[in-house]
Amino acid sequence: MGGQGHQPGASASGVRRAPDPGRRPAGRGGAGALTEFRIGGRLLACDFALIGSDFVGGYLYGAHPDLRAEVDVLALLVRNGLELARELGRPTLSLLRGAEPYKDKWAGEPVPNRRLILGRGARAVAYAAAVRARLAAEREAARRCPSLADRLRTWTARR
Repeated sequence: MGGQGHQPGASASGVRRAPDPGRRPAGRGGAGALTEFRIGGRLLACDFALIGSDFVGGYLYGAHPDLRAEVDVLALLVRNGLELARELGRPTLSLLRGAEPYKDKWAGEPVPNRRLILGRGARAVAYAAAVRARLAAEREAARRCPSLADRLRTWTARR
């Protein structure tokens, strides 16, 4: 995994980012990267990151329960994302996917998501109307009953 005081590809816990093919381009045109993490040759985690023109975004990962008992998996993923962003010259690491509580310890800057819906025909219009109605209902629920809105946010973040 690199960094000061570490052998390239290794961390203090013995987790190694497989040197080759530990991180490899994924998707059309290198729009993503897949990193494998191993201990003693045994695959214990994978991390898929999206690569944008000015960011790296942590998108999807999987970790074996044995690894969770040994290391802080979030720290492992954030470190990997930061290294990938540095290697690619991207100034931003985004943790993507909303306001999950585990992200709070990193004291990041929340950035609202915006949605642009491209489509034609009645189905696209109906979908856009449904999205607008849901957002309006969430705003009204937050105004009238903040505790219900908090529960709704927690529930939708888990989905």
